[in-house]
Amino acid sequence: MPKPLSKRDKVRDKVYEGMQWRKFRKEKLMVDPLCEECKRNNRVVEASVVDHIERIKDGGEVYSMNNVQSLCKPCHARKSSNERADRREGGANC
Repeated sequence: MPKPLSKRDKVRDKVYEGMQWRKFRKEKLMVDPLCEECKRNNRVVEASVVDHIERIKDGGEVYSMNNVQSLCKPCHARKSSNERADRREGGANC
């Protein structure tokens, strides 16, 4: 039997499955089609993920271009992994 969704999962699903997010994501990827982290490291890689810089659950704005960045999947996975590690260790991203 599948595990019931947590309140966080329900909020996340409501945002990321909604039409407003899909339009916002498409617009961001049109404006910034390259991975912003890779660009900072002088690499040219197509972005496929729109990532919230400050997590929504930490008060980050959902639909603000100032709170999102275009990332490739490897950079997004690395950022997410680092954030999880910081939270486990009681770091700044808790």
